[in-house]
Amino acid sequence: NAATESFGDYDVWKADFMNTGKMRGVGWAAVYQDPSNGAISNHWINLHETGNVAGYHAMKTRQFCTVSCHVMTPYGNDSANPDSLGLAARHGRNEAFGKENCYTCHADYGMFGTVTTKLGGLRHVYEYTFNFHQLSLDEALPRIHIRKPFPNSTCIRCHSTENPLWKKVGDHASTLVEIRAGTLSCASAGCHGAAHPFSHDIHERTKLGAK
Repeated sequence: NAATESFGDYDVWKADFMNTGKMRGVGWAAVYQDPSNGAISNHWINLHETGNVAGYHAMKTRQFCTVSCHVMTPYGNDSANPDSLGLAARHGRNEAFGKENCYTCHADYGMFGTVTTKLGGLRHVYEYTFNFHQLSLDEALPRIHIRKPFPNSTCIRCHSTENPLWKKVGDHASTLVEIRAGTLSCASAGCHGAAHPFSHDIHERTKLGAK
């Protein structure tokens, strides 16, 4: 993966990243990717902006999310599958943001969205480092779940619910109030379904096995 290719060993990258985060001051430990060769490096970003590397890309691409963490690889494969009808795959085929569809759909777009999205990313790094890195896919996939229900407000950023063609769909028109209020999820059974159908199926089989 990217950490091993850039640092020679995953644990070396992990130690460097954690040591970067222990630096004194108020700021962030951030992973950046060199767009010229794909190599990653760890950096201290002071007070949210000082220390950003000119010309480097923040870790927003689907490739980083799904190659760097082996337990995310099946999600990346599903998202890139041209035959998949899941929501993630449909958005992955969008030319405007398809290569960054994980970040685009999971980012927080509130007033402090950049900060809360970064905090969420750090939580993912922590969970992978201490709870998932050592697991096989068969062990990890039943345990992976979205932290909180996916908000319709993220969908509504692009699908405003105001477009006449959107309103002509009977199910849209009849559930407009619930969709806007967030009481009926766009990514639920009976609507557009799970973002990653394979993951939903694994969780359903796990529930049945636990009964």
